[in-house]
Amino acid sequence: MLPKIKSISAPTLKEWLDQDKAIVIDVRETAEFTQQRIENAINIPLSNIWLFFEKIEDFQNKNIVMQCKIGQRSLIACHLVQEKNEINNKYNTDNTYNLRGGIISWNKYGYKTC
Repeated sequence: MLPKIKSISAPTLKEWLDQDKAIVIDVRETAEFTQQRIENAINIPLSNIWLFFEKIEDFQNKNIVMQCKIGQRSLIACHLVQEKNEINNKYNTDNTYNLRGGIISWNKYGYKTC
C-alpha cells in the first residue's frame, strides 16, 4: 500500500523556496507553464512524468513539490512517483509533496510568478 500523499500550503512552499529547501516540479502542459509559472520551477508535464526519474538524483537533498493549476494533476504525479518507487525502490520519495491548490493558491497569496 502506498503512503498518503503529503500536501503543503503556498506559504510553506514560499518559506522553503526562500530558504532554498525546495524544488518545484510544474506538471502542467508546456503551454500553461509558459503563460505563468513559479520562479525557477521545472516543467515536467504529467504526460511525461517518467522524465522526473531522470532528474530525481539532482533533487534528493531538497523537498520536491509537485505543482499544477489547482492541485489535482500534481496529486496524480505524486501518486505515480510513489507507485514507481514502490516497484523499483530505487529512490527516496519521502521528500515529495503536493502543492495544495496549485498555482491558483500561490496567486491568491500574491507571490511572484514569471
